[in-house]
Amino acid sequence: MPVRSERVTLVVGSDSLIGSALITELRDAGQTVVGTTRRQEAVDSSNLYLDLSEQVVEPELPSPVSVAILCAGVTSLEACRLDLDATARVNVDAVPALAKELVARGAFVVRPRPNAESADWAPPYRSYA
Repeated sequence: MPVRSERVTLVVGSDSLIGSALITELRDAGQTVVGTTRRQEAVDSSNLYLDLSEQVVEPELPSPVSVAILCAGVTSLEACRLDLDATARVNVDAVPALAKELVARGAFVVRPRPNAESADWAPPYRSYA
């Protein structure tokens, strides 16, 4: 991904309910916004492919990202019940790993949490101690 000169807000999970609303609001406010999606058919110039259920070693992200809003995750209680391990790989492993990577790149990271999700870290945060 090329380096951009303007400040970029990254919305991970841009086709989620919260993510799509954020994209609209931020763009309407004049922000430069890039989203991510796990749906190949939704990939375009403003939506990058990122599937957190896959092994992501070096995610292709815009640079620099000033703010990242992490809206991606498994939120269906039924999906969790059916495949706890797959849900954990996304919600417990991949999302925090992506947050750490973004913080290391200098982004301010926010993670809205659904009521059903539990985690040991709370948004917003700058670094891990």
